[in-house]
Amino acid sequence: MKEEIKESIIIDGTDSKESFNKEGVEEGLLSQQSNGTIEGTEENGSPNNKLGNLVKDIRKNMNTLDESIQLSHYTERMIFQNELQLLIDKHLLDFELDREKCKNARLKRMNDVNRSVNTLPRTENDEIKYLRKKCQNLTSVMRKRSCHINKALAQIKDLKNDKENLKQQLEEKDLKIKEINDNYSRQLIEMKEKVKKVKEEAEKEKKKYIQSNLQIALQEQIKQNKQLMYNNCQLKTQIAQSKTIDKFNISTQVFEIDISRNMYREDVSG
Repeated sequence: MKEEIKESIIIDGTDSKESFNKEGVEEGLLSQQSNGTIEGTEENGSPNNKLGNLVKDIRKNMNTLDESIQLSHYTERMIFQNELQLLIDKHLLDFELDREKCKNARLKRMNDVNRSVNTLPRTENDEIKYLRKKCQNLTSVMRKRSCHINKALAQIKDLKNDKENLKQQLEEKDLKIKEINDNYSRQLIEMKEKVKKVKEEAEKEKKKYIQSNLQIALQEQIKQNKQLMYNNCQLKTQIAQSKTIDKFNISTQVFEIDISRNMYREDVSG
């Protein structure tokens, strides 16, 4: 019965250890893949290198936390199994010791009776020697078992201390992750504000550029209007000059006609 319980506990421990190793390998592969994807995005020249590094650190911390949690669970299971095995061994040894003590007491009584009568058979004397030797062996075994139990208790104490240390480390890592998340959210807000400011400045620059282009076009239009007005004035002066020249030519022609008529009349009268 004792050996069967030991074998079942050892098999359960090995199965849990193998499952734990498999889970650790799978999680390591997943973390490597996630880290590879993040490094790939950083090497491709993404503008969010800081954010990628933060995400990478967060994922690494989460993987280490998962591994430490699984390790603590495994240690708890092993502690429980060791305590259970120690209790089983202790009860079995106590039972065997009590049984041998009963036999020894019964044989001592028989020995005392036989000594008083001086009719102790040789076989019973040999049996008493055998039982004494067996009791000595059992006491030595109990001493060894007590030593093993003390060692196991010391190991359990060390494991409990390791568990407390792991718990403290987990709390510290939780605080670090919380701080990283706060920094990440703060940087995201700052980046959003910077992007908003850049967009506003770009809109202002665009409006200034459009306004300057409109002012340049307006100045060119004013220049063209002035040029047209100047050309119009020149045309008006040319038209006025041509009209005065025409009037002068007409008046000179009329004057010449009058002179020629008067000369003709004088000739006729003379």
